[in-house]
Amino acid sequence: MRTGTMFDKWADPGYVYREGRLKVRHLMKERGRQMNQIILKTDMPNQAAKFLFEALETEKLRLNYSMKLAERRLSRFEKKYHVTSKEFIEKWSAEDLEGKDLEYVEWAGEYNLTKRLDERLNALKSIEHVPS
Repeated sequence: MRTGTMFDKWADPGYVYREGRLKVRHLMKERGRQMNQIILKTDMPNQAAKFLFEALETEKLRLNYSMKLAERRLSRFEKKYHVTSKEFIEKWSAEDLEGKDLEYVEWAGEYNLTKRLDERLNALKSIEHVPS
């Protein structure tokens, strides 16, 4: 078994990253895609599990709320210019907007923010408890 950095994208299926008590193992295949397994060790498993689940749920709620706010701000631009944010990013420039650079930066920033929030939310939703 070899060890290396956590970001080694070409790791073999038995690759293990070790740092302290955290191990990430690339072994599970589920629903047609490779799943990673994270193993945490603690002397207080019930309390730690409860804390982790609460923290994950709180983060999901925070991300959902942030997504709704960002989508509301995107909606204002989309209604004003009658174009989707995706089309705006792909085809428009600052000269196409009334507010020029400032409005372009705001709209592009909100669009990029929603993409990052969505990625984080999907990562959290992909986490499932696997009883030992």
